[in-house]
Amino acid sequence: MTGRFVVLVVATSLVACGSSAPAPAEKPHVVRPSIARRDVPPDLSPLVPVHGVLATGGGVKSPAFRIIVDTDVKTIYAGSAPPSTPIGGKMTEGITRELTPRNEEHLMKLCADAWGEEAAGAEEAVEGYDEFLVLADGEELFLVQGHGPIKRPKAANVIETLRAAAAL
Repeated sequence: MTGRFVVLVVATSLVACGSSAPAPAEKPHVVRPSIARRDVPPDLSPLVPVHGVLATGGGVKSPAFRIIVDTDVKTIYAGSAPPSTPIGGKMTEGITRELTPRNEEHLMKLCADAWGEEAAGAEEAVEGYDEFLVLADGEELFLVQGHGPIKRPKAANVIETLRAAAAL
């Protein structure tokens, strides 16, 4: 009789252990589509911060704009220039402001959401206008180029929010 009791206790213990809640699932590792710093267009490369974001655009009939958020030095730069100014060229007007912790957190969250956003398909090119969005995390970069306004919703939202934060 004692032998049966022991077996019953062991079986009950195994069932009880097996019925505990499963271990929490680990989040899958997501590979962000990235480019090397050397692959950024040469006229924009010196403008890209080590950590932060560069948004720039303009064209033949549209004024040029540039916004650089540098999270290492905690600044946000906003510049503008007349139409036909090269977007990698010198801005005629520019101001640098302190990047507040609240703005940094908000802007970098938007950038993280936009990093790797899939293109919705072929975008229609707009003659004489370009936009670039470059997100930088050290040597890892994400680049979106629009031959016209960038249409990816999350990337376009980053540019719109940066322009508002920079008062452009």
